[in-house]
Amino acid sequence: MVSTAAEEPPAAYPIPEIEIVYDVAESGQQELAQFLVKYCQSNKLAPVRSSSVQEAMEYKSENSLLRIFLLELHVPILSDIQPELFQQLQSLLSSASQVLWINQGGGILPSQPQFHLVDGLFRVLMTEDSKHKLHLLSLEPRGPLGIKQRDHITRLIRFFLSSSTANADTEYIEQDGVLNIPRLIASKPLSERIGTMATSHQHRTQSFDCQVPLRLNTASPGLTNEFEFIEDETAYEPLQPDEIEIQIKFAGLNSHDDLITADQLKASDTGSECSGNVIRVGDACERFQVGDSVAAVHNGCFATSIRLRETGPIAKIPEGISFANAAAVPVDFATAHIALHNLARIQPGETVLIHSASGDTGQAAIQIAKNAGATIFATVDSESKKQLLMDIYGIPASHIFSCRTVVFSKMIKHRTGGKGVDVILNSLTGEGLFESWRCIAPYGRFIEIGKRDILSSQGLPMFQFLKNVTFSAIDLTAMSVERPEVCIAALKSVFDSVQAGNLRPSQPINAYGVGEMEEAFEKMQTSQHVGKMVLEMRGHDQVKMGLRTRPSFSLDPNATFVVSGAFGGLGRNIACWLADQGARHLLLLSRSGGQIEKGKELVKHLELKGVMVLAPACDVSDGESVKSALRESRSQMPRIKGCIQAAMVPRVSIYITLFAFSWANLPRTLVLKKFPTNSGRNLLALRFKDRGTSTNIFPKAWTFSSCCRLSRAF
Repeated sequence: MVSTAAEEPPAAYPIPEIEIVYDVAESGQQELAQFLVKYCQSNKLAPVRSSSVQEAMEYKSENSLLRIFLLELHVPILSDIQPELFQQLQSLLSSASQVLWINQGGGILPSQPQFHLVDGLFRVLMTEDSKHKLHLLSLEPRGPLGIKQRDHITRLIRFFLSSSTANADTEYIEQDGVLNIPRLIASKPLSERIGTMATSHQHRTQSFDCQVPLRLNTASPGLTNEFEFIEDETAYEPLQPDEIEIQIKFAGLNSHDDLITADQLKASDTGSECSGNVIRVGDACERFQVGDSVAAVHNGCFATSIRLRETGPIAKIPEGISFANAAAVPVDFATAHIALHNLARIQPGETVLIHSASGDTGQAAIQIAKNAGATIFATVDSESKKQLLMDIYGIPASHIFSCRTVVFSKMIKHRTGGKGVDVILNSLTGEGLFESWRCIAPYGRFIEIGKRDILSSQGLPMFQFLKNVTFSAIDLTAMSVERPEVCIAALKSVFDSVQAGNLRPSQPINAYGVGEMEEAFEKMQTSQHVGKMVLEMRGHDQVKMGLRTRPSFSLDPNATFVVSGAFGGLGRNIACWLADQGARHLLLLSRSGGQIEKGKELVKHLELKGVMVLAPACDVSDGESVKSALRESRSQMPRIKGCIQAAMVPRVSIYITLFAFSWANLPRTLVLKKFPTNSGRNLLALRFKDRGTSTNIFPKAWTFSSCCRLSRAF
C-alpha cells in the first residue's frame, strides 16, 4: 500500500513576539521601525512592538522574543559606547531568544570598520553560549534605505520566524545589492601547497653559510656518513645579561669525539672547544666586548655559534696566534695542566708516563711536564710517531715504548730500577690499562683521561693501593660546567705560556673544512693521525642539513614593515620573524616607544642583524599619533609595504560580566576613534598622500586577535 504522508501544519508563531529597538532621536531609525511594525502587522507575522532602549529594558515578557536592533543603522555606537548603554545592551542581548542587528557596514570595501565590532562581539557570545541566536545584517551605506534594502530586512525576518532556522547563518552582508553569506570552501592548490610545507624538516645538502644558525646532529649514531646539521633553535632566544655569543671560526676534534660513532656519547657533547669572535655580549658582561678573539671550552662547538656565560672557561687569544692554533689549545692543554698540576702535583725530578704521546693531549702533556722539570716516558703506536717525539721534544729513544704490546710495563720498571713512575697520564684501555697500573711507583698518582673503560665500568686490581697511590679521572667538559673556575685558571695559565713561547699547539695542525667532517672523523678513528685535528667552519663548504620548512617567500629589503604592539611577547617574535624573512626597515609602534628593557634588547638585536629600526612612542588608537609616526617613518625609511596588527588588550571575562570600561579598551588598538566619521580608518586601512599620490600605504596587512573569532573559535 502506497500513500502520501500528510504535511505537518506550519508552526504558528515560533517566535511569539517581535520587538524593534531604536533610538527615538534618530529619524531614520524611527522611520524604519514604523515600517517594520506595519509590515509585521499587515502580514500577521507575530505580535510586534517598537521600543526605545529604556522601554525595552522595562518591558517584561514571558514569551520568546525576536529582538531587532536599529541602533547602528547609520552611525556605529560600539566603538565609543557609554557605560549605561553598554549595560543595557548586555541585558537586552542576553534575554532575547533571537537577535537581528542591522547596520550599514556592508559593501565590497566597508568604509567604517567601527561597524564591524559587533561581528566579533556576536561570535564571542555564541562561543560562550551556543543557545544564543545572534544574526547580523550589514547593508551597503546608501543613506536612506531603499526598497531593495528594506526587502532584505523583511525576508530575513520571515526566515527567522520560520521553523527551519536551527542552522541558519548568522552573518549577512550586502554587496552590490545582493545578500552574501560567509563560507569557507576547499582550495585544492592551497591545500597542496600547505601539504608540502607541512613536512617539518627538509633534508638537503647546501653551503654551510646558509643564513641559518646550525649545530651538529647525528641522524644515525654510529655512522659517520650520517652527520647532519640542524637548525639551532637556541640562537633565536634572547641573550641573557651575563652571556656572550661567539661566532665559531675553528673547532677542535678530540679523541672522545669519536665515541659518538660508537653511540657511547651524546651528539650534543661533541665539539668541546673552539675559537672565534665575540659577536654579542649581554648587558651585564664586563670581561669581553664585541670583536674580541677568544677560545673556549664548551659542548656543541660544531656549530655556527655558541652562547655561554662570560664567567665560563673562555680566554682571549693572544696576538699573533691564529684561530686554527687557538682552537688546538683549550681542551688538550687545560686537561694536561689540570691533570699534572692540580691532580698529580708534579714536582721537578719526578717521572711521568704519557700514553699516546704523539697525539693532541699527549704533546700538550709532554710540554707541561718538561716545563715542570719531570723526566718523561712515552708510548706511541708507530716508528714515525716515535721519531716525531725525538725530533720535536728531544725525548730519548730509550724512553719511548710501543703501546701495541703490553711489555712496556716491564721495560719501564727496568728503566726506573724497579720503582715505576711517579705520575701516569693514561688513555689506554683493556690490558693497556692494567699494565699501566702495574707501573705505578709508591705514592704515585694515576690520572685517567680516557672514557672507554669508565663507560664500560672496567675494574682495577686493588693491591696497588697498598703503596699509598691515588687514582683520579678528569673530564674537562663536565668540569667546565661544574667547576668553571678551575678551567678558567688553567686556560689563563696555558695561554700565558703560549704567549710567552713556553708552550705551542700540538704539531702538526691538521685542518679540515666543515664539509670534510666525515673524512676527519674517519681519519681520527684509524689512529693514524699525528698532532691536532681542527675543523674550519668554512661558509662555502657543502654539508648535509635538516632544516625546518620555511615559507617560499622573502620580504622586500627596500620596503618598510609596520608592527603595532611591537614590544609585547607576540610583537617581539614577529619583528624577529620579519627580519629573518629579509625585512631591513621596521617601524615598531607601541606606547612605550621601545623604552622598556625588553624593547631596548629587541632593537639592539635587530640592529645587529642589519635592520634599521624606528620605534616612536605611538598610541595606535589615536589617529593623530599614528599619522605622526607615519610621517616620521616617511622621512627616514622607504615606502611601507605591510603592517602587522599585534596590539591587543588581553582580558579574561564572559560578556555578561564584562565591565563597560574593559569593553571600551578592547577596540582601541584596532579602531582609530579620533578620525572624522566620514573617513574613519583603522590602522590597517589608513590612507594618505604618499610622495604626491593618494595610495594605500599598506598593500599587505596581517591581524591576530581581531580574526581569531572568524569561525567562533578561540
